[in-house]
Amino acid sequence: MWYSICAFIRFHCKATNQHGVHSPFVYDFLTEGCYQKSKKLTQFAKNQYRQGPNDRASSGTYQLLCKISLYWKPRRVLVNSRVCKTLINCIGYHGEGMVLDSPFEEGFVWPKEHSNPYDLVYFNQLRDRKQSVHLFYTSMGVSHTNTVFFFSRIRACKKSFATWKDLCAHPKAKVCLDLYNHGIILLREHQEKEYFSLRV
Repeated sequence: MWYSICAFIRFHCKATNQHGVHSPFVYDFLTEGCYQKSKKLTQFAKNQYRQGPNDRASSGTYQLLCKISLYWKPRRVLVNSRVCKTLINCIGYHGEGMVLDSPFEEGFVWPKEHSNPYDLVYFNQLRDRKQSVHLFYTSMGVSHTNTVFFFSRIRACKKSFATWKDLCAHPKAKVCLDLYNHGIILLREHQEKEYFSLRV
């Protein structure tokens, strides 16, 4: 409990909105993605949330995934966790067809490096540092420069946030977006390394 309070205070002391962002790439993501209002999207996310099992994902998480789906329109998605179908529905909200794989599915085989790369890689939690780091490093080999790595509940506990910081420290993790409950990492090969704490 005390950790959650301190984490919340520390985050909000340094977090900013689009007006404090000097990166055009991140600014566009916030204004055209995260801050866009849509009654249809909100209702869809709420319906999925009500139908889903108790996987600790909030209604806000469902809405954020729908917005990410609309903004980046991922066609190939890798889910590095066991998640419910309702969350998958939000990731595929853009409605343009989606191939979904998971190393937790029977018969899954990792693609050859850089062949058929994934557009979005989803992590449901980071409690197991060894497994999370292994999956992140392996997933980078089947990604492209604009692949979105989404991490849910990065502040679930001290261990989760420490793992998040370790992943952000990787040299190929060029754009790291700390959204308090969630984190996003993009590789963006030709960009300088940047870390943003953002209110969404």
